Amino acid sequence: MMKKQKGVLFTMDAFFSVMILTALISIFYFIPFLYSTSYKNRIKFALSIVSYLEESRALHNIVENSSAALPLLLSLPSDTCVSISIFNEHGEEVTHVVKPFCAFPQYITIYRSFVLENGSIYYAMIRISEVEKDG
Repeated sequence: MMKKQKGVLFTMDAFFSVMILTALISIFYFIPFLYSTSYKNRIKFALSIVSYLEESRALHNIVENSSAALPLLLSLPSDTCVSISIFNEHGEEVTHVVKPFCAFPQYITIYRSFVLENGSIYYAMIRISEVEKDG
């Protein structure tokens, strides 16, 4: 009777050891991806675009006239794709603008809130994707 109980304990111990080892291997596999220079540069680039949209009051202009965003989006580098969705304070989408001829296979999403002169609160969801260059 004692041998069966020991066998169960050794089996559970081995199972938990394999689970912990699998988790550690997974963590060490994904850490370089999360903190790679390329990933950090993409985030910095995405934040700089969002800062530009805020400082140039482009987000305010998009709420009033969504077609006003097109020249701004076309002025971005050709390898940069941007999608901007604006939501009102009730969570309803007010407008959605996408740079023409863009795909978003891998993108970074940044959320911003802003207030118009009349006191209305809006939220922007900005997706930015940079096409990687070969070579």
